[in-house]
Amino acid sequence: MIKNTFWRGVKATLPLLITFAVVIWIFSVIEAFFGGIFKEMFGPSYYFKGLGSLLGLVFIFCFGILVNLWIIQGIYNYGESLVKRIPVIKNIYNSLEDLMGFFDPTRKGQSGVPVLIETSLGQVIGFVTIDNSEQLPDGLSQPDLIAVYIPLSYQIGGMTVFIHKSQVKEMNMPVDKAMSFVLTAGMTGQKQVG
Repeated sequence: MIKNTFWRGVKATLPLLITFAVVIWIFSVIEAFFGGIFKEMFGPSYYFKGLGSLLGLVFIFCFGILVNLWIIQGIYNYGESLVKRIPVIKNIYNSLEDLMGFFDPTRKGQSGVPVLIETSLGQVIGFVTIDNSEQLPDGLSQPDLIAVYIPLSYQIGGMTVFIHKSQVKEMNMPVDKAMSFVLTAGMTGQKQVG
């Protein structure tokens, strides 16, 4: 009984603790960066704890507004093209950009849509990453061919398959719920509903 109670406690608290730890870490990095800049510019007497995070959020919002202006967008695109040429940095940047784009709610098309694929082992959940065959690499561009990412449970990894549109069935499930279901291998036993 003590063992079962302990594990129920672990199951209930560990996801919360890890989630809060990651969020706190992100905000502490933002706080240290923007708070440090503020202290250098205006001195530590005007600084208070949390100001760096607040400035960071305001900066991110303002930067989002600025990159929508055509002049700034041109400068941003030029800077981005330079970053995408630096070895190692370009791999990290491109991966993060793709990941952020995958979850972007304003993204057009069917990219990111959870789908079911029929395989010889049964049905597999995947996510459409490229829904237009013209965007596929040379040699893969065939009519109605799409790219579907299949994440692997309990791992940071997966595989991308190129498959005909007719072989996938769109699921009525939000991306985050479908991804959570796949990454936990459905072992939570919770029904994933939209």
